[in-house]
Amino acid sequence: MYESIFREYNGSSSFKYKIVGSLLFALLLKVKDLLKKYQHKICLENRSGEIVRLFKQSLDKHFRNITSGEAEKKYDIKDYAKVITSRRIIFPKL
Repeated sequence: MYESIFREYNGSSSFKYKIVGSLLFALLLKVKDLLKKYQHKICLENRSGEIVRLFKQSLDKHFRNITSGEAEKKYDIKDYAKVITSRRIIFPKL
């Protein structure tokens, strides 16, 4: 498709800008379709990374609170899970 855009842009038609605009629009529609098709896969790949990132943030924050004396209780895994889920992160439905 990019070859068609390039060919029309270098052509001598008086309508070349309208044609190039239409071809670019078609290209954008194809890109949108591809993104929609693979977005579910991308979301699933990022899901575990997001959970790990939130866990690390919660762990770091709680450790700082313990060392500064703001927190007395040491969290276990269940406590961290509650903190992570309380942030109301919406994951896509599987």
